[in-house]
Amino acid sequence: MVEQCLAIGFYPVPWFGNFGAECVAVSLGKADAVMVTSNEWVAAVVDDDDSLRESLRDLLESAGVASKLYSSADAFLLSEGYLGTDLIFSDFEMPGLSGIDLLRQLQGLSDVPPIILMTSHTDPHVVSKALSYGAVAVLSKPIDTCELLKSLEHLLNRDERADETKPR
Repeated sequence: MVEQCLAIGFYPVPWFGNFGAECVAVSLGKADAVMVTSNEWVAAVVDDDDSLRESLRDLLESAGVASKLYSSADAFLLSEGYLGTDLIFSDFEMPGLSGIDLLRQLQGLSDVPPIILMTSHTDPHVVSKALSYGAVAVLSKPIDTCELLKSLEHLLNRDERADETKPR
């Protein structure tokens, strides 16, 4: 795993929590973000850009998160990609249904995983619109891996805290 992490700018360090390992994103020699890995998480990546989908898959897998790839929101919905998925990364602007359309479609369903939208349109209106439809975060393209990993860490920790408060 060290070689894999170093290739994309991550270095694993020991972790004494439930997830087995922790990666620290390294930028100019200092840690910018910490990522707790979990082999139990599955993320869906919905984007019409093949290279971005594959790059995100590689990044997620290096952080211990499995991924399922979809070339469009339509394909994601038709295959019910939200089932068995813990997190969704979706492009904002795609042919067919957009990321906002995807958010709208998923709003009425129960147990929809958190959705992070990715966009090259970072004006406040776009971000506000995405958040109002239920996105938990909006990442600007090109994707900042540290920002992405901080979002993942936040969601993993939020999920872990929710599990601890559930009645047993």
